Amino acid sequence: SKNKEEDKFSFVPEIKIVNVKSDKEYIKLIEASKNPYQTYLDLRTTYQETPAYYFDVATYFFQSNDKEKGLLVLSSIADLGLEDAELYKMLAYKLKEIKEYSTELFITKKVLDWRPFDAQSYRDYALALQDNKQYQAALDHLYKVLTNDYSVEIAMRDRDITEIIVPEINNLISLHGKELNLSAIDKKIIVDLPVDIRVVMNWNKDMTDIDLWITDPNGEKCYYGHRTTSIGGRMSEDITQGFGPEQFMLKKAIKGKYKVETNFFGERQMSISGPTTISAEIYLMYSSGKEVKKMITFQNNNPNRGGSGILVGEFEF
Repeated sequence: SKNKEEDKFSFVPEIKIVNVKSDKEYIKLIEASKNPYQTYLDLRTTYQETPAYYFDVATYFFQSNDKEKGLLVLSSIADLGLEDAELYKMLAYKLKEIKEYSTELFITKKVLDWRPFDAQSYRDYALALQDNKQYQAALDHLYKVLTNDYSVEIAMRDRDITEIIVPEINNLISLHGKELNLSAIDKKIIVDLPVDIRVVMNWNKDMTDIDLWITDPNGEKCYYGHRTTSIGGRMSEDITQGFGPEQFMLKKAIKGKYKVETNFFGERQMSISGPTTISAEIYLMYSSGKEVKKMITFQNNNPNRGGSGILVGEFEF
């Protein structure tokens, strides 16, 4: 049995991400072009004021493994000079996904300055601090999410974020505990909890209903209407009108394939940042020291009324 245990740890599950592509006309033109960057420049006069244009085109370059051009296009969003939190959240997700951590930190700090009353602003900034190896500051800002005094409306809207923050605090402690001062942290929330699967879905707009679905190898789907599964999976509370996030956790994975999907019920307002931007973080062997993670950020142009989700990623244990 000892060999079996060793096998389990030598096996590294691979996360396959589905590239959610934009179906916009301009992307078709850029894809068909002999010189995609020139076509992007030519089309830019038409879409100059459309942040989604830059987001889609940057995504196209990232997916084509041209990070340099992707970043060039993405930075045009900040150059628009629109000091808009939704726009900057969208930017921060993409920067995190492509591991541009120092710019992610700058952008999330801007959002926190603009929206200090949102729990998510502290969380996004804290996770950017962690990406930048500033572990104590990351811990302090995560803990603020739990201890801040918010208005009654916002406290109600974000009441379920505790369930997402506690694993993140413990992740920091389990990976970097020796470097951290924990004297301010309530001991009751410190628990060493490595989990085989943790998936978090974030989005950049308030008043938006986006759902996370996880289907396990038994075909059992965990979602807001069925929040616990027979193998021990758990979905956090359904967020129908705030910024999210929603989280799935499973302590012990069974063998087989898992599917991550999102179902998007629509948004109540259009805004300058364009369609809702969704960011899915998939962690396997979370907090174990052998973590595997992938992230995908995409915009959803088509609210779904038909009950079929958009496949975001798959992995196998």
